[in-house]
Amino acid sequence: MTTEEFNREAALLRPVLVAVAAAAAVALVLCLTLYAGYHEDRALAHLYGGSYVIVDGKRIDDLSVIRGDIEQTLTDARRIESRAEAGFIDGAERDVLMNIDDPDVRREVEQMLNE
Repeated sequence: MTTEEFNREAALLRPVLVAVAAAAAVALVLCLTLYAGYHEDRALAHLYGGSYVIVDGKRIDDLSVIRGDIEQTLTDARRIESRAEAGFIDGAERDVLMNIDDPDVRREVEQMLNE
């Protein structure tokens, strides 16, 4: 094989190699995208498995559809819980202060609570 024949074959082979590399890159991106979707579905199932919402009398348990509803419900629950805890603590502090007969001690305890 002469150098000229070799160069001609290499020139013909180059586009094939580029096409193969491009196809491999596309396949890799496609596989990663599919795996990411599968992984997200598994994570949702692990976190929210068994969850559902009822909209217009129809039960919806497709986690990818109701994920936003679930997350909003959890956010609302956390907010309500923190308000309830704050109210409970405030009430307990008032009860403690009201049961202290000595005004000086009451002021000291009130200062400590407000720090």
